[in-house]
Amino acid sequence: RLETLPYPSTEGFEGLWADHVPPGARAPALSIDAAVLGDARRARCLLLHTSGVHGVEGFAGSAIQVAFLQKQPTLPPGVAVVLLHALNAHGMAEGRRWNERGVDLNRNWAVAGPGGRGRGRGADRDPFEALREGGDPVYAKVEGVVNPAAPAALCAALEFACSAAAAVARHGYGALKQAVAGGHYRLPGPESVPEAPPLFYGGAEWEQSTRLAAQCLRRLAASRPRPLGLLSPGRAPLARAWHVDVHTGLGPFGEDALLAFDDDWATGEGGEHRAREVFGSSPGSAPRVEVAGDARQGGTAYQVRGACVRGALPTLVEALGAGSGVRKAGSVVQEFGTFGNLAMLRALRDEAALLRQARAQGLRAPPPPPPLPPPPPPP
Repeated sequence: RLETLPYPSTEGFEGLWADHVPPGARAPALSIDAAVLGDARRARCLLLHTSGVHGVEGFAGSAIQVAFLQKQPTLPPGVAVVLLHALNAHGMAEGRRWNERGVDLNRNWAVAGPGGRGRGRGADRDPFEALREGGDPVYAKVEGVVNPAAPAALCAALEFACSAAAAVARHGYGALKQAVAGGHYRLPGPESVPEAPPLFYGGAEWEQSTRLAAQCLRRLAASRPRPLGLLSPGRAPLARAWHVDVHTGLGPFGEDALLAFDDDWATGEGGEHRAREVFGSSPGSAPRVEVAGDARQGGTAYQVRGACVRGALPTLVEALGAGSGVRKAGSVVQEFGTFGNLAMLRALRDEAALLRQARAQGLRAPPPPPPLPPPPPPP
């Protein structure tokens, strides 16, 4: 079953997309795509696979999903697969990491409650408020290095190397990486939509991409039968559920890694142990499994506040209702390495600085790169 999730609003964007829409015109009609394989209404086991949360990284995940559909796999009885394609469609079209409002969608899945259960608006406290108050103290000390007002005019590589070396010497590499990339929720001004995106900004509310994905998952939960008919407080539970979210960038070039959290959000078990159990990866084998806590020792992974893999499945489980849920669940980020952490940070930092400078000078943002030619037809 295929479904198109159109964006409800393309008018009045206060963020980046507005730069490429002529006055009075509408932005291109983009959408998120959803594909459901198997009978998700009665399945006991569910795999959720997402791509494009960071728009420009979406092509790897898209290729995986297209290849999976082209194989037309026969799923075992009781198993369903849900593919959510191009969760950040505007960022993917623009060749940008962030969305149309300058928000990092992999920091935007803020949910309330222990283990990520519950939606903030229905809870006693807005989770974004808690995230704003609980910012990393190291980030405030290095924010000027991470988000410069303009790119260095001369010796940019030397300037970055010196700034990064000083910050690492002062705070330590692991603590610095966690502080910078873990996500932040404060802006220097009163606006909730940044003029130019500071890196790893998670927003002040759920963005429309996040809302669309959550609505899709809630509809899936609502389609499942009630075990005791109308008297049942919830829907049919899931025995197992896993979420794989595909990204590119971090890690050694060409290396496939599964980044798990230190604890499983549903059971509290060790995330690395659960990932190895499900994906069959042993130490030293491919794909490599790493936990977010390895940031303290300088690994690739780190803890991410508002991560998609910490919000999507909990949203589905919450929608299943009281007495339902999932017995075994977990999530991993599948990361295909391209450049090292510092090289990636410098590239993201320079891109944001150029845009920030253009905004300050009243210039339009640079247009997205031209589309690639279509691939040749298969033989």
